[in-house]
Amino acid sequence: MKRFILLYIIPLLSLSGTGQDIFIKADYPAVVTAGQQFSVMWTVNSGGGEFTAPSFKGFNRLMGPQTSYSSSTQIINGKMTTETSYSYVYYLQTVNEGKFVIPPASFKLKNKTYSSDSMYIEVVGQSSRKQDASAEGNSATENSEVESSGEETFVNLSLNRKEIYIGEHVVATIKIFTRVNLSGINEIKYPTFNGFLKSDIATPPLTSLRQENVNGTIYGTGLIQQVLLYPQVTGEISIDPVQITVLVQQKSRQADPFFGDFFSSYQTIPKAVASQKVTVKVNPLPGIQPDNFSGVVGKLELRAVLNKDTVDVNDAVNFKISISGNGNLKIAAEPSLKLPPDIEVYDPKVSDDIKNGVSGTTGQKSFEYLLIPRHYGDYTIPSISYSYFNTSTGKYEKLTTREFHFYARKGSDQNTGVTVYGGVSKEDVKY
Repeated sequence: MKRFILLYIIPLLSLSGTGQDIFIKADYPAVVTAGQQFSVMWTVNSGGGEFTAPSFKGFNRLMGPQTSYSSSTQIINGKMTTETSYSYVYYLQTVNEGKFVIPPASFKLKNKTYSSDSMYIEVVGQSSRKQDASAEGNSATENSEVESSGEETFVNLSLNRKEIYIGEHVVATIKIFTRVNLSGINEIKYPTFNGFLKSDIATPPLTSLRQENVNGTIYGTGLIQQVLLYPQVTGEISIDPVQITVLVQQKSRQADPFFGDFFSSYQTIPKAVASQKVTVKVNPLPGIQPDNFSGVVGKLELRAVLNKDTVDVNDAVNFKISISGNGNLKIAAEPSLKLPPDIEVYDPKVSDDIKNGVSGTTGQKSFEYLLIPRHYGDYTIPSISYSYFNTSTGKYEKLTTREFHFYARKGSDQNTGVTVYGGVSKEDVKY
């Protein structure tokens, strides 16, 4: 009887995990050659609806759709969830060269329609034609500046800018290009990046390659790593090559005349590739640096907060200064405070919340001060100034805060018989 009950409980649990948002994911090659046959696929994470493919204008539709279904079940902390997906595959053939857009596919379920993204596919000539029609107005692709050595596999280290100010970030991108099958990457040796402060940009692990057009030749490409570099010296700075050992798949015996490559065996051969050395020109900051220069090159904002306006003598107030924006906030210098002598100040607690991306380092860095008045009365925290170099204007810019005021009243504890003034007791003054 117990076994009979379980048969009814499991389907109920699996149905409870299907309450999810519906999406349609499009998978397609970004670049193909003229006359090539290729496939496009849409994946829907739900069934029971009606899938409608778009028109394939500019392509010959050879076959499709071929549908498939997959399902997976997970049990985490006693909770069962089930994920399903339906795939719709179409086989197409290119006709003419150019750039084409395949409109979104749609999926209708319970009177609600869901749509995928459009597909953007570029059709280029055979690899022997090296874009000799560029003078006729053909636009360059994102890899138009990639220096290919003609090898089947090579690695490229590129910079998004070739001339910057000292302290200004530059993005270094490391990509692999290949026209042969790779089974993986065995070893990566990064350069030392001498003369720079380096911060890694979060880069997803490389699991698959995507097709890209490199000066008329189609390569499978993959992003290895992106890093932010902040130059610390001026002049011409060279970055040494990055070295990568890839694992290349090669046939170990001839193909069968009847079954083709089906029974062919392969072996993995390591191959070392290295990028070209690149150089960046680093210019000094123009003009005379202000006395309160923070060392940050970018775009900043300044904010200050005082947590109390009234406090007892010898009790603390919290004064927090926050610097936010874009730039190398890790090296942002501590602001200069000009406080009255009757305020005792401790070294600030420094905290930051920053992220690295292709647009640079963004976020916030905070300096939290503990201020203790040693005499009763009114106190003023003067305006604080903070300077940085704005890369968009090419000038130093000065940020200021307003004045802050608070009152320190006499403490209620009079048992000690000692009055405190300016951080020194009257007993110490008498001696």
